Amino acid sequence: MYHLIMLSLLLFAVTPSNVYAYLDPGSGSMIVSVIIAMVTILIYVTKSFIYGKMKALGKKSDMTDTKREYNVVVYSEGGQYWNVFHPILRELDARGIPTMFFTSRNDDPGLAVDFTNVEKKFIGEGHNAFFVLNKIKAKMVLMTTPGLGVLQIKRSKGVKHYSHITHATGTCFSYKAFSLDYFDSVLVGGTADRDLIAELEEKRRSAKKQVEMIGSTYLDELRLKLKNSGYVYNMFSEKKTTVLVSPTWGNHGLLSKYGQKLLKTLSDCGTFNIIVRPHPQSFISEKNLMEELMKNFPETENLKWDREKDGLNSMFHSDIMISDFSGIIFDYLFLFERPVLTFKSQFEKRGREAMDLKDDSYDIKILDRIGKTLTESDISEIPAIINSSISEKQALSSVVKEAEDALARHPGEAGKRAADFIQSVIKTI
Repeated sequence: MYHLIMLSLLLFAVTPSNVYAYLDPGSGSMIVSVIIAMVTILIYVTKSFIYGKMKALGKKSDMTDTKREYNVVVYSEGGQYWNVFHPILRELDARGIPTMFFTSRNDDPGLAVDFTNVEKKFIGEGHNAFFVLNKIKAKMVLMTTPGLGVLQIKRSKGVKHYSHITHATGTCFSYKAFSLDYFDSVLVGGTADRDLIAELEEKRRSAKKQVEMIGSTYLDELRLKLKNSGYVYNMFSEKKTTVLVSPTWGNHGLLSKYGQKLLKTLSDCGTFNIIVRPHPQSFISEKNLMEELMKNFPETENLKWDREKDGLNSMFHSDIMISDFSGIIFDYLFLFERPVLTFKSQFEKRGREAMDLKDDSYDIKILDRIGKTLTESDISEIPAIINSSISEKQALSSVVKEAEDALARHPGEAGKRAADFIQSVIKTI
């Protein structure tokens, strides 16, 4: 980096100082590119210097030792991923495998759990976390965060093996493009992601990764919670057919595209109880939309908004789900075996892993078999569609078995299988 900066300054110094009125487009473009590169380098160097000084000036107890060589590092962006990591950390701890759990949220529930062989540390958010992660030394790093080597988290020279674990029961088709290309391994739910990754590797001629089908750790946690929950139908005073509207977030999501029209049709019908459970990110990235919808459709005896950490209670109460391509579709299918109506046609593939697939991914193809797929023109008929779909739900059982093999195989075993894989990797390093 130092040599690159010095070379740029040298070129600047030896450039003739004469000024002319005309600058040809080619030279102008080259100069602009050089200036942009120099500014980028300066920003990078400045940030590294500042964060290094901040680290040096911080309290000793708060500092993360980037010179220490860790065995296994598990990094979480926050408490929303605790169900993904908890079964793995529990298993690693029981096996006596030294592990460091880093999180970017100081309210992460993992920080309050007592382990014998797992250390826990809050490393800050944003650039503070990236500074640590980009410099650590470890045999293996496991994370749900995609985009290694593409976005802010780079491959540290001190890390021997990077592994990604999927955090939803759907496939990786909606990840941003090249999200998995620079990992050494990926822990997936089943055959669907295994085949998707193989297809992307072949098309891009990228390095082949180890793909381990472990099942879904967080789905196993939800199964345990559901088993011990003791839920009763008490969200509504009157028990009616209950519809759960639970889409993903973003401008291609259901609420963004059709939320007003859909909620009005369901509310005006008067024959349903309605639960609206937006993706948690919607309240951050689509704040204005959420405020508008909640104002236009406030809570009543027959309409509730769910902002709980997990959607188990809402799923328990509902008879049918309306969604788009959110991963919660398959949580609902595997835990409750109830039908799902989906708006799938609006998904934007550009800039996502899906753009390099020759066909739709498995979790998109199967939507027609777990309930009716809808378009905007179907919204006016949705009360009738709901009633007919519920009456036909007994045909779901065979589809569930097939989908489980593709997306979330080995129920109840994912934590153990993930620990088996981690143990096998670190033994070879």
